[in-house]
Amino acid sequence: MGSISSVELERFLLFSIAVAGKTAWMVEKAMSAFLGNAKHPFAKVRRLAKQRQLKSKLRQTRIGQYTKIARGFKEIAFSGLDLHNCTLDDLMTIHGIGPKTARFFLLHTREDARYAVLDTHILAFLREAGHKVPKATPQGAKRYAELEALVLKIADEQNVSPADFDMAIWMSRARRNPETGQPDPGVPDGKVGR
Repeated sequence: MGSISSVELERFLLFSIAVAGKTAWMVEKAMSAFLGNAKHPFAKVRRLAKQRQLKSKLRQTRIGQYTKIARGFKEIAFSGLDLHNCTLDDLMTIHGIGPKTARFFLLHTREDARYAVLDTHILAFLREAGHKVPKATPQGAKRYAELEALVLKIADEQNVSPADFDMAIWMSRARRNPETGQPDPGVPDGKVGR
């Protein structure tokens, strides 16, 4: 995975907040339009928030969920969190970052991270393997932990890292960009987001 710059972490965390419930290629396109060539994504968010233009700039991207995303972007940009060292609990204090989004960010930005992203792709995989799991991400911490342990056990049995397991499942099931036929990059180091 290598060392990920602060700028890449900021960009990926904003993407992670925005992508919940949407296709990665659509959000990647919207985020590219929103951020442009901003050298410091959080600084751009702070500037837009101070100018009271954050929500209107998000509307221009047609990303949806403008109030929720604007609030999450603003909270994280002003939080002062060290994205290289923040914890799962630190991330979940931010509006719009729940267990799945926090794990997604940490799993794909930290070396040897031991998390499972219980998205629709992983849950469908588990159902097809004969496990009784919900169709949507479980909201209860106990049930999430049980299913996360199951996913980590399967990844270990397949002798792959949780990040590689997650990526393989996602790549095999993700909707494709209609323009390219491929999932669009959204995760640092060329991995693919959702």
